[in-house]
Amino acid sequence: MSFGVLAYSGTNNLGDEIQSLSALARIPTPLYYLNRDNLQIDGDAVEGHVSVVMNGWYCQRPENWPPSPKIRPLFVSMHISQERVSSAVKVRPSEFLLTPPISDYLRRHAPIGARDLTTKQLLQDADIESYFSGCLTLTLDRPDVARSDDLVVLNDLPSSVVSSVRERSKKFLFRTSHTDYSDLNVQERFLRARELLALYARASCVVTGRLHCALPCIAMGTPVLLIDVAADQYRFAGLKEFTHHCSESEFLSGSIVYDVDSPPPNKGHHVPYRNSLIRRVNEFVETVSYSPWSVDQPHPTQKDRNSTIREIYRRLGRPAPVWRAEHGTFLKRSTRSSSELSSEDKIYVERNAVTGGDVLKYENGHLFLDSPHINGSPVPPGAWCIYKEHWSSIE
Repeated sequence: MSFGVLAYSGTNNLGDEIQSLSALARIPTPLYYLNRDNLQIDGDAVEGHVSVVMNGWYCQRPENWPPSPKIRPLFVSMHISQERVSSAVKVRPSEFLLTPPISDYLRRHAPIGARDLTTKQLLQDADIESYFSGCLTLTLDRPDVARSDDLVVLNDLPSSVVSSVRERSKKFLFRTSHTDYSDLNVQERFLRARELLALYARASCVVTGRLHCALPCIAMGTPVLLIDVAADQYRFAGLKEFTHHCSESEFLSGSIVYDVDSPPPNKGHHVPYRNSLIRRVNEFVETVSYSPWSVDQPHPTQKDRNSTIREIYRRLGRPAPVWRAEHGTFLKRSTRSSSELSSEDKIYVERNAVTGGDVLKYENGHLFLDSPHINGSPVPPGAWCIYKEHWSSIE
């Protein structure tokens, strides 16, 4: 039985890789690095089936969900976002994941370990068994690096907080960010994430606005202060209580006393959740040899996916999404360049032409549509794709 780990492309946050490193530390060497936003296609490509610790958040591209039936998942530390995403189908993850029949996939793999209390409530409201697991980054072990008593790390903070720390601290201050790494390849991103974790382990104190800096610091025993600057604070529900934390204004005014040069120890409230997560992942790994897994198990189909999207649009009173050509371009039968395709496998469309149809999948920058139309007129039936850079989404 092979193992896989989640990888990422096109994201701009090394917090993703830090979450995957927490899974890597608890599983055998993975044979596959599976794109979190492409788990249907990447999973279908594996030989046999693959076990994956599914910690993180999903449905940046709902058109590629659920994962392949070849993936044997352990859903722990899952977050369900309520934000609008860049997907062509324009539905929120919280809408798509929790609407039948797509929600049956999570129900089938319950209980679901919710990373935060908001996600736990969303799952329970959808009649999906769940529990608060906390984040898998709480299980990270401290790397073998020496502590530097003169080092304070500031991670992704407002300039006002950075200036205030400079005024208060006599130590060496080092600033880091979890962003601006989208141009690196998969292995380079994992390497940079490891370097950041080693730096946080060395620090005498870390001040951060990032969840996936604060929680690893707690796991590694580095005193940390979390500044509540993120707009989506519901994502922190149940997790902030593991940290010393305050708002930006409270820190600047001094109404919260936290001496970065002599910080208090972390609270330790995370330990039961850390132990429980380690136990669950260990059991998942240990049962792999005798836990039956069939790729023929019940699984949502493309028809289920499209009916779920249509139901969300109907329920919310939204029109179905369509796409307008930014300039002269093509509908195509494959992702190959139009110059390489025969006349039967491409249809030229004028600028401002409109197309629409059920979304089948997203692949190599192309969106596949089922039997689309052009300005309301049908084209030959079957799957056609559009190159997303040439089209703009309208509702």
